[in-house]
Amino acid sequence: RKSVAVALEQLDEARQLQTTPSDKWNLLRGETFLESGRRDSAQYYFEQVLRGKETDYQNKARAYHGLYRMNARQALSYLEGYISQMDSMREQRRDSRASHLQTLREYSKEEQEMEDAEYRLVLHQNLIFRGVLIVAGLLLILICLTIYFHRKRLKTKLLYESAQLKSSILQQQKMEAVYQENL
Repeated sequence: RKSVAVALEQLDEARQLQTTPSDKWNLLRGETFLESGRRDSAQYYFEQVLRGKETDYQNKARAYHGLYRMNARQALSYLEGYISQMDSMREQRRDSRASHLQTLREYSKEEQEMEDAEYRLVLHQNLIFRGVLIVAGLLLILICLTIYFHRKRLKTKLLYESAQLKSSILQQQKMEAVYQENL
C-alpha cells in the first residue's frame, strides 16, 4: 500500500518461483493495481481469479469484492456475485461441518462397538477362567477325597491285620498254655 512499484516488483519475483500464477498472486496483483488506480489491469486480474477452475470460494469472494470496489456502476452485479460466493462458502463450510459431525458420530459409534466387544471378550475370558478354576477345585477335592479314603482303607486294613495278628498271638499263647498244662 505504501509503494505500488515495490509491491508489483515483489509480486513479479514471487511469480518467477511458480510455474503458473496462483489465485492468491492474481488477487494481490489485482488489489495492487486497484490501489494504484489502474482499474483495467485490476479488473483483468480479478477476472482471472473468477475464471479459475480450482479457485476456492474465499478467493472468488475476494475477487468479487475487489470488482465491487473498483466499479461503482456495476456494483450491484458484483455485490450479488460476492454474496453468492459468500453463501457458497458458508454452505461449503456447513456441509464440511456436517460431514465432520457425521464422521465423529460414526467414529464414536465404532468406538462404542469396540468397547462393547472388548467387554464381551473380557466377560468370556472371565467365564473361561472361572470354569477352569471350578474344574481345578473339583479335581483337587477329588484327589483329596481319594487320598483320604485310601488312607482310611489302609488304616482299616492295618487295624484288621493287627487284630488278626493279636488274635493269632493269643491263640498261640492259648495253645502253648494248653500244651504246657498237658505236660
